[in-house]
Amino acid sequence: MFNPLNAVLNSICHLLTLLGAHHILHISRIRVKKIEGATDCEIRSLIRFLNARNVLPSEIHHHICQVYGDNAMSDGMARKWVRMFNE
Repeated sequence: MFNPLNAVLNSICHLLTLLGAHHILHISRIRVKKIEGATDCEIRSLIRFLNARNVLPSEIHHHICQVYGDNAMSDGMARKWVRMFNE
């Protein structure tokens, strides 16, 4: 359950949602809820986590747009952060 007062738990829940989001969407057609006002740090943490799970940069960007909106981060910037985390 989403609790706006628990930032740590919410971040973990968002990461878990994103990890299985494409499977959930294909199996049960559940729509992912958009999250407004994400911080840069939150999005970078997501990129780092998904990159560690060997998710492709294009898929990482797709997840970011799906949850945080199309203007949250450009594809090029997401790829830049993936490269930086791989160094």
